[in-house]
Amino acid sequence: MKTKLKAMTLVELICVIAIVAVLITIGVMGMRGVRRFKAERQIHTITGELSDLRKRAMITRSHTKMLFKDDRYMIQYDEIEKTVPYEDDLIFVESNTAQGGNIISFSPSGRPSNSGTITFRVGKTAFNVIVAPVNGRIRMERADEES
Repeated sequence: MKTKLKAMTLVELICVIAIVAVLITIGVMGMRGVRRFKAERQIHTITGELSDLRKRAMITRSHTKMLFKDDRYMIQYDEIEKTVPYEDDLIFVESNTAQGGNIISFSPSGRPSNSGTITFRVGKTAFNVIVAPVNGRIRMERADEES
């Protein structure tokens, strides 16, 4: 009697490889979206921390500031300094402040000592964090999207 060997055919093997490739592609594309979301969320966090920094300046009646670097930002108030690295997809582009430099600072009255715009990029989209010079209003806006 003949015994049949159980094995996969070439067509079955190709189908399995194609299915695995599709699943890996979906996973990688999903992770890219997650990284972009985390980077955009960090811009909202920075905006909120600037608002908190302004309030802290008024409550403690002291100077506060946030310093932006290429790979991180630092918050300084009282004797405390906090450093936070940027998310992988978040790129610090430039700062355009009244007194120059990469610092946004607030006086004890809550007015910005150095107001202006901080620009970030996530993928092809630019975001501006804006501190108004007179009233210290802080907002974030999507600036543009490159083609």
